[in-house]
Amino acid sequence: MAYRILEKEEIAPSVHKMVIDAPDVAKAAKAGQFIILRIDERGKEFLLQLRILRERQARLL
Repeated sequence: MAYRILEKEEIAPSVHKMVIDAPDVAKAAKAGQFIILRIDERGKEFLLQLRILRERQARLL
């Protein structure tokens, strides 16, 4: 499933904060849980922590 990045901010070198439009993730997940982000089908996987959830957005750190 593809999600749209709404915001991206570099907090520190190699540390970014992203806000994505992901209503199904935001509805089911709880803050502090992790997700796996993959850029494409063959891309590297990244483990990210969910920080703040809203109705349609998930903030990733």
